[in-house]
Amino acid sequence: MGSLLARAEPGLLIVAVPFLLFPRGYLPWVGLGLLIIGWVLRGIGTGVWLVRTPLNRPLAVLLLMTIVSLYPSVDLGLSMPKFYGIILGLFIFFATVGNINSERHFWLGTWLLV
Repeated sequence: MGSLLARAEPGLLIVAVPFLLFPRGYLPWVGLGLLIIGWVLRGIGTGVWLVRTPLNRPLAVLLLMTIVSLYPSVDLGLSMPKFYGIILGLFIFFATVGNINSERHFWLGTWLLV
């Protein structure tokens, strides 16, 4: 059951991509909800909520500064799609890193991220 929950994350991530890349109305909230549900299911399924990598701190700073950059934005309609793209990239990175279990998966994940 646990591995089945963990396997739901990549599927939910793929479903969420169009909602975040082409934001209209409430659709980005649906995409963000799918990403969070996938993350929670992987956390429950594997017991690992966040994979430790050397990039965790720089990505945390990137996320923090992205949130801070929304404050002085003149037009949130233009800024929010970029914000959604950065959030999507973070989830793609952590979903890829979280599903690497073997050397074959490592090279497949490297190819996917490149």
